[in-house]
Amino acid sequence: MGARALRFVSVLFVLAALLAACMPPPGASVDAPVQAPSWEHAAFGPADADFVGALDLGAIRADPLFGPLLQHIAERDDAAVLLHASQIDVVASVDAGEPEAWVLVVHGVTGAPTESEVGSDARRFVAGPGVWIYGHGPAFERMRNDPTLAVPAVDMPAGSLVAATARARALKHPRHPELGDISEGLTDVTAELLGGDHLGFALSCRYADDASAGRAAAMARLVLVAEAQRNDDISELARALMKLDFDVDGPVVSVRVTIADDLRDALEHYVRRAVR
Repeated sequence: MGARALRFVSVLFVLAALLAACMPPPGASVDAPVQAPSWEHAAFGPADADFVGALDLGAIRADPLFGPLLQHIAERDDAAVLLHASQIDVVASVDAGEPEAWVLVVHGVTGAPTESEVGSDARRFVAGPGVWIYGHGPAFERMRNDPTLAVPAVDMPAGSLVAATARARALKHPRHPELGDISEGLTDVTAELLGGDHLGFALSCRYADDASAGRAAAMARLVLVAEAQRNDDISELARALMKLDFDVDGPVVSVRVTIADDLRDALEHYVRRAVR
């Protein structure tokens, strides 16, 4: 698909990655990691992939905040596929934020992709039964040889617009020492952008053991307290605009951020005005 449309897809995934890299891991949480589709082993070999993500395009189109954005980008960037495909999956091998090989699969499509559907890279896509495949590296070449492998889709968590799981090695090392301490012993991170009645984000960080999770949770609480004391006005505003639930359960530290309905209504208003 066009470069801008691909950027939009990547931005939605990056919402999850930014939460993992920048927010303190910490509740009312993600139930389980996003599972790779059955073709992961065939495409990526015994090393497996470090990142698995999916976008529920139907749910995004129906969302009053993200739907108009999707419509606008599809029309602007020769990405009509965003307006009728059912889901986009991305599976990748990543090292410290740098993708080494990746496969993108568009589900719920027919025929062959055209430039009006996916932009100037249409010829690089491979069509399979109900799917279009795009990517880079040896994993993509393996899928190109047998596009029927790509038919099974990632199983999206209920209520999620975007969901992704990344192994620790896939994430960039945090710049701040405190966040580096929080990432010690981290094995994987799962993040979701939640739609439905309330806009929110859920993040779940799994650690090698209970002790690592406990230390990370304690450090995360210290970071939260320090940030709250640094600027009381911003802290008061944040508490008014969002709710933060923080929890520790064995080796898993979780957080759920729920955006206030008033803030979501305001965001929807500005989005509608911006895309006219």
